[in-house]
Amino acid sequence: MHRKLFRLLLWAFFFFYNLVLVRSSLLPYDEMPPSIRDVNGFLMHSVGYFFLFILTHIVFEFPSPGKIKSRAFILSACWCLGMGVLLEWAQTFVPGRSAQLEDVLANLTGIALAAGLLKYLKKQAVKT
Repeated sequence: MHRKLFRLLLWAFFFFYNLVLVRSSLLPYDEMPPSIRDVNGFLMHSVGYFFLFILTHIVFEFPSPGKIKSRAFILSACWCLGMGVLLEWAQTFVPGRSAQLEDVLANLTGIALAAGLLKYLKKQAVKT
């Protein structure tokens, strides 16, 4: 019972995080708080997609944690990259926003760093 509840909460958090990412990505420029506008865009994208990959991977791998499953990595990478590309394209329709290749590369950087960290941590866990 606890496992099912945990899985439900995990999926709820996953959807909530995705909604926050979509909303913040599609916010018109003039509606953004100045504190957000002043943050380095590359850093913001990288960190956002770093955590998106980790969360997505946990959600997709949860039925059998601890095993290196290439399917979970591939699904997570596809989901995150798809979200990043789609949201960049959608920004072309938002006043004051535009699609930028730099943002997609920043998203990809966060995804790659998260994937590398998870692979490393799993290999370390297998050794012990």
